[in-house]
Amino acid sequence: MPTVIWQGTGNQNHPRGGAWETKTNWVGGALPTTGDSVSFGTGFSAYTVTASSATTISLADVGIASGVTLALNAANITSTNQITVTGGKLQANANSTLVANNLALSAGGELDVASTAKVSVSSAFTVASSTVNLAGATLTLGQGILLSGSNASLIGFGTVGGSNGKVTGKGTITSSGGNLTITGAVGNDAANVTGLIVGSGTTLALTTNYGIGVGTGSLLDPTVTFTNVSGQTDTLQAVVIGQGQLYLGAISNFGQGDFIDVQTFGSGDTVSLSGSTVKISAAGGGSSQTYTFSAVGSLTGAQIAAEVVASSSITGVSGGAIRTTTVGTTTADQLSICFMAGTMIRTPEGEAPIETLKRGDLVLTADGEAKPVVWLGRQTIVSRFADPVRNLPIRIAAGALADNVPSRDLLVSPEHALLVEGVLVHAGALVNGTSVRRESQVPDSFVYYHVELEDHSLVLAENVPAETFVDNVDRRNFDNWAEHEALYPEGRAVAELPLQRAKALRQVPLSIRAALAERAAALGMSEAA
Repeated sequence: MPTVIWQGTGNQNHPRGGAWETKTNWVGGALPTTGDSVSFGTGFSAYTVTASSATTISLADVGIASGVTLALNAANITSTNQITVTGGKLQANANSTLVANNLALSAGGELDVASTAKVSVSSAFTVASSTVNLAGATLTLGQGILLSGSNASLIGFGTVGGSNGKVTGKGTITSSGGNLTITGAVGNDAANVTGLIVGSGTTLALTTNYGIGVGTGSLLDPTVTFTNVSGQTDTLQAVVIGQGQLYLGAISNFGQGDFIDVQTFGSGDTVSLSGSTVKISAAGGGSSQTYTFSAVGSLTGAQIAAEVVASSSITGVSGGAIRTTTVGTTTADQLSICFMAGTMIRTPEGEAPIETLKRGDLVLTADGEAKPVVWLGRQTIVSRFADPVRNLPIRIAAGALADNVPSRDLLVSPEHALLVEGVLVHAGALVNGTSVRRESQVPDSFVYYHVELEDHSLVLAENVPAETFVDNVDRRNFDNWAEHEALYPEGRAVAELPLQRAKALRQVPLSIRAALAERAAALGMSEAA
């Protein structure tokens, strides 16, 4: 099995790039033939070997060293033994075919696969501190990919499939530039945890189990990181995976517009939110899964979705609303953790997400008094049918009203009143297009929460004095108004705070408008025209 050595347009010691099909580019002046091994050695500078459509050959071994790029341009290369890329690059460009028995990337090597290229590896495929870049292609595997080491990565969009499309090892899988689908098991080795990165505006889809469930939520389970760019939807989708097959470690950077889609729930399963942890439990005290987010704030505007068989339902939901839509012959139930959910309300014990409050819990009013919650209202908004002016949330940037007021971005309904310079101002009346904006990128369905105390008071939401619920003509819009009527069948007459109220911009005092503009400038936000 002779080895044919590349010498390029230079010589054996100083190789240069050139065309595969030029005989003088090979030591001895003979092109590789069937069964040969090929060696692309290192030179004093990087070079590229271009194999065109004229190259159709079956080789034993191919060795690509550091500084070397082998670019297949509609070429057809088959390796019956092994292709080794050590610090170099192997590019399967448009309309090329690359078939390998074994493929090994190491020392910063790269495999780049274009959308119309065909690459298949029938046996071992190892990526050691190297990268596989997919650009819309299908990578066909016989024994999966081993990402060896934390610097090993599979990145891009397309499909990793074949008879065994599994991915193992300590590296990362990143969806980037489009949607990436992995058809085999991922991260199912306790000693080799594979992390996932969901790129901006992409879907990373898994069609088999992910993780192994050893110490669910611990470092033994794979981590997931969302890119979370404003206005972009990032989705981790478990296509046919039941919640009992998806084990996740820490979930970070999960924010507005992001999704985790978990399939196959059953009737009576429960979904609950506590702080930064979502727990999904099977009916009757069966198995449960826990998904832990890096911070409570990261849940704001995010969603966790689940698909169940037709006529099934999810009950016992705490801290979120269920939206049901029809998807083919199945029903998709979605737990929405959005906008008001995650808003921090001050209590005597510290701050708590509004959705975790319940009747009898104590909250602190703006004047420092502890008062019990008598009811927590919940209202689901379906964006498609909602009046955007009256229903889409208002985002008040951190520090927009004063130093540390709000302490974080605050999202409230347009008609929710906040105390600003002694005036109860509806949030919609504060909109200036910069530090106070009307949200346009919202989920199909989201939920508002409202706290009721014994009297009309001001609670601190993200450090902003905000009014509590007062019975009004819109009360029956609350999803759980029947709870209120059961508690107070005769109703509750509560006097409103004796404060001036501004419901529209024209009613907002000029001093407040000027102060808002000044704060926006201080935050580096120019006032909208």
